[in-house]
Amino acid sequence: MDYNVDWFDPSQGSIVIFTGAGMSTTAGIPDFRGPGGLELPGNRPPLVMMGAAEKDLEWRNPTFAHRAITLAVDRGWVSLVVTSNHDGLHQRAGLAGDKVVDMFGCVFIERCLVCSKRFFRSVVVPHLGRKCEHCGAKLKRTGVNMGDITPADLIEKADQAASGASLVLVLGSSLTVSPFCDLVTKGNKLVIVNQHEDTPFDKHAHKVVRSTCDHVMAAILQKMQVDRVPPLVINRDWQICWERTDNKRELVIKGVQPNEPPVALVEVEIHHGGRKSFLDPATTGLFSLRFEVTELKVLATLHPKVGVADPVEVSVVAEGVTGSQDCVCRTSLPALVVKDAIG
Repeated sequence: MDYNVDWFDPSQGSIVIFTGAGMSTTAGIPDFRGPGGLELPGNRPPLVMMGAAEKDLEWRNPTFAHRAITLAVDRGWVSLVVTSNHDGLHQRAGLAGDKVVDMFGCVFIERCLVCSKRFFRSVVVPHLGRKCEHCGAKLKRTGVNMGDITPADLIEKADQAASGASLVLVLGSSLTVSPFCDLVTKGNKLVIVNQHEDTPFDKHAHKVVRSTCDHVMAAILQKMQVDRVPPLVINRDWQICWERTDNKRELVIKGVQPNEPPVALVEVEIHHGGRKSFLDPATTGLFSLRFEVTELKVLATLHPKVGVADPVEVSVVAEGVTGSQDCVCRTSLPALVVKDAIG
């Protein structure tokens, strides 16, 4: 395997990276046209498959390549990342929002239709019933459906960056969807990394590398004399609060951030008055779990999901509190640490 990456040279000018579905396969997210891809005969159509599995994206963690790209941007080697993916893994790897263009939207990002403020959520954003915490107007999840027009500001930002680049590096894309693929030849030099297939733009490339994105990014870091990427620490927090509504005292389990649900909860078990109740966050409510209690002592056993690992049981006791107190406690899972394994 040829891992000569002499073509990666930030001293020659700006570098822009374009990423496609092959970037996230080592995170457990299937691509479209590779082996086992969603478009192959016998597999479900991509839109149906991805729609059914959309919530599963909450449990997928950034790959080595995602974190290596974040490091490259932080070090000033890469000026911008343009992605055709909607999985939010670049942002979850720590990449600043102004350094990534989500060409076709992101299931974790919603935008206010009035003030235009954008919010990156820790969970997949639902389509309906969302209100901006800044101005109160409606929120809309970003996303470009089949047949829709990609927002002009996204195309312009990506176009300007690519047009001024000394190198456009394509990672894991088949380069078949416009306007994403139309921009990659705008730079001075084009390098395409695709493990399994040819692309329509291979003939324009300075070099085509048949390898995984992880291995190529590892070779780039080695060239730049970086031994490893910092581990990524993922915290999933929630809080348990007393609230009064209509003269009722309710114990509310909700997310720490506004407009976000209690992240990573699979099941909630409540003990009260000698009784036991079970709540399923998937069916009880999207953004908070509420239940009326008359006692001042409640034991909530939370079964959160960490990545794709087994649930971890966390017990919280709310005792001796009054309805006037807002926050009983705030707790979180043990931090999930993603280290520099290469897939």
